[in-house]
Amino acid sequence: MPRSSELSDFEKGIIIGYHKCGLSLRDISSYLEYPKSTVAYVIKKWKVSGDYRNEPRVGRPTKLGDRDQRVLSRELRKNRTQPMAVIRKEFQRASGSIVAMNTIRKEAHLQGFHGRAAAHKPLITKSNRATLLMWCKAHRNWTVPIHGKLNADAYCTILDDNVLPTLWQFYGLDPCYFQDDNASCHVSTLTKAWYGANGVHRMDWPAQSPDLNPIENLWDALHRRIQGCTTRPKSVKELLFLLQAEWKKIPLAVIQRLVESMPRSVHAVIASREGSTNY
Repeated sequence: MPRSSELSDFEKGIIIGYHKCGLSLRDISSYLEYPKSTVAYVIKKWKVSGDYRNEPRVGRPTKLGDRDQRVLSRELRKNRTQPMAVIRKEFQRASGSIVAMNTIRKEAHLQGFHGRAAAHKPLITKSNRATLLMWCKAHRNWTVPIHGKLNADAYCTILDDNVLPTLWQFYGLDPCYFQDDNASCHVSTLTKAWYGANGVHRMDWPAQSPDLNPIENLWDALHRRIQGCTTRPKSVKELLFLLQAEWKKIPLAVIQRLVESMPRSVHAVIASREGSTNY
């Protein structure tokens, strides 16, 4: 019976076993239904080399040599945000090697580089970018602790019921700073009057600056905790209870790390020249 694939090591071992038992090439071929030429080749290889097993194939040589691989790695690191077509063009210019796009893509994967969609960043207006950069330069060495509460509904009531008692508990009559993100309810006439009446210093803060606000990272941590819960809330009341329970479970060390990350956030904004950062 004709065969279209190479014999396995096990099948070749059976041929050698029959041969050692004294069977002829014709009988082995008939019993196993292998071509007589195949049986003869296996036995001859075993007699000459002492081994009948399949040898590993070298395969097609790689298109890129060691130098090309180093050049590609350098171009990939230098042009992380560029399309693969641009990286291929720069690689060919630097190395002098002409290769297909699939070759570049496969080698990039082997080196641990993979395509990723850019994370969405909020659009920041040109004027707010300039204000943000000015604020960071003015506060690059600033280490005042940040305490923030963000809520757009009945803001002054929340300040009275939640924020003010917290400020009294931790600071007493000592001066303190309160940070918000310049939402409309944060800068209303009523809110400003509340700050003045209660002796609370409102922190100077640039608009559209989520990169600088550590509370955004804390909201994200809370969101991941809620997503990880096995029980899903079935009502607003249950959701509120779950939020409060998970909020209390966030370690203080997490909050402390976020506070300590502020100087790095400020320097990152300065380094990005008014653009977005990884914070």
